[in-house]
Amino acid sequence: MNQVLELHDSQVAIVRFDSAGSSIVFSHAYIHRSEREPGRDPGTGWSQRAELVIGEAAEIDLPRSWPCTIHDGSLELSGVVHDNVIPIPLAHAGSAKLQLNVADGDDNFKSLEIIGYGAQLRLLGEARYIEEYPGAS
Repeated sequence: MNQVLELHDSQVAIVRFDSAGSSIVFSHAYIHRSEREPGRDPGTGWSQRAELVIGEAAEIDLPRSWPCTIHDGSLELSGVVHDNVIPIPLAHAGSAKLQLNVADGDDNFKSLEIIGYGAQLRLLGEARYIEEYPGAS
């Protein structure tokens, strides 16, 4: 089964920074699963907690309240742009840039850009089934 984390429709619980880099915690990661190309071909939608770690990332100006709903975004890995999705599995050793357009609970919009080196995605807990996905038209 192939799968991707769709940024649109996902929710970020918090973004943390420490000496190693950044940790983006998704309270709801919308996961597309398909036998073919997830997000394009028919499959299923799931909700799961997840954490994206980007190494060597510098702290940025963050939203004032959490959680935030993602409206769109992209993940660039060594020059290859993944528009609106994060590949699963993900363990990347090159440059990484995450761009997100988010809104907090009061609909305050903010653009975030986290740039670093190395990216790893961990799915946390059990996935919960949401819906059938008919495929892109």
